[in-house]
Amino acid sequence: MRCRMRKQLFIRRNKGHNVSILLRSLCVITTVCLMACLIHYHAIEVSSIRIDHNTIFVMKK
Repeated sequence: MRCRMRKQLFIRRNKGHNVSILLRSLCVITTVCLMACLIHYHAIEVSSIRIDHNTIFVMKK
């Protein structure tokens, strides 16, 4: 009972704090940036594979 009450007080006190909001915002921003980098890397990899396959088909003709 006592631990549950402490946990509730801790959550209530720290969720709205400026530092908590800042840290959560930074986590969201870095996650979005990492996802964008991953998509960009995948696009570069796919385009390089397409270029490689196109040169193979041109050489076979």
